[in-house]
Amino acid sequence: SRETASRHSTGSADCWNEGARTACSIAGKGGNRLFNRYTSKQTYRTVPPSLGTPEEARRTVETAEADFEARLVALSAAVSRECAEDGIRILRLTGPTCSGKTTAAGKLTEALEAAGLSVYPISLDDFYLDRQELEERARARGGTPDYDSADTLDLGAMEACVRELRRTGETDIPVFNFTTGNRAGTRHLAVPAGEKPVFLFEGIQALYPPVTALFADIPSRSVYISALHGLEVAGEIFPPVELRLLLRLVRDEAVRDATPAFTLALWESVRANEETSILPFANGCDYLIDSAMPFELHMLKPYLERLFRDYPVTGRHAVRAEHILASLRVVEGIPSAYLPAGALYREFIPMCLETDR
Repeated sequence: SRETASRHSTGSADCWNEGARTACSIAGKGGNRLFNRYTSKQTYRTVPPSLGTPEEARRTVETAEADFEARLVALSAAVSRECAEDGIRILRLTGPTCSGKTTAAGKLTEALEAAGLSVYPISLDDFYLDRQELEERARARGGTPDYDSADTLDLGAMEACVRELRRTGETDIPVFNFTTGNRAGTRHLAVPAGEKPVFLFEGIQALYPPVTALFADIPSRSVYISALHGLEVAGEIFPPVELRLLLRLVRDEAVRDATPAFTLALWESVRANEETSILPFANGCDYLIDSAMPFELHMLKPYLERLFRDYPVTGRHAVRAEHILASLRVVEGIPSAYLPAGALYREFIPMCLETDR
């Protein structure tokens, strides 16, 4: 059965352990957990086919983004207290694909720095192996390329960076280019002597056991972000998984130069990896935050219609593409110009992507 969710808003040696006390569990500290535990039970928020006049639609977008910002501010306040009281040195921000991790990491970094912490964000995506190597592996085993599991990461490089940071307070971190599918160089990260840093590791890989093992003896906290409810519009049901697929279709074309056929072909392996490597660990995270937006179908519609028009999908994924377009017919589109500066949704609809392309 389906229930409709109510609207809610809610440089020194081993510097990561210096001065740290034994970290208590969130639940053991009197219920500091800000958000409900992750659950696979699906809830849905009913939204109208039209968001009203342009002024009303803009207000809906701005209110939703402001609600998300408020939740991040509340989260940062709780985390900053724990960093001060329990010597937390590692934050792991994770969630499935297209859940808003990158934007949330930036906003969380800003909020924690405003609270007086020294935060160093590190994207785990930068430790991906080159696409050519992954494709060669797939050909050798006679299968399709794996772009999502722990095997896609250069764990050796990641371990070396962590080891150097702990020993010397500095390291060179790779920079990955998703358009070309390979590393584009490195960036140098250096922690000033005497500083007590907080390292924010962000990516779908932050819950992978081989990754968490690197931080097993370091006081840490984890944050899980995702669309935690679906949307219902005029009888059409859009589960959280479907919402994330729509986001990924738009984002992949905008920032990774990927066609919808390519993204749809990958989706099965993306979902399989989520079910085995991400979702089973979500309930163990210290904090959960909902990134679903009530306006997302309305804002995605113009981009998806243009995307499938410019890049027609044929073959086995054509039916899926047709279903997506048919389900969006009940929705009245709105322009992304309604997004405020720094909005979460700019992660998926960048300024360079215009609806009239």
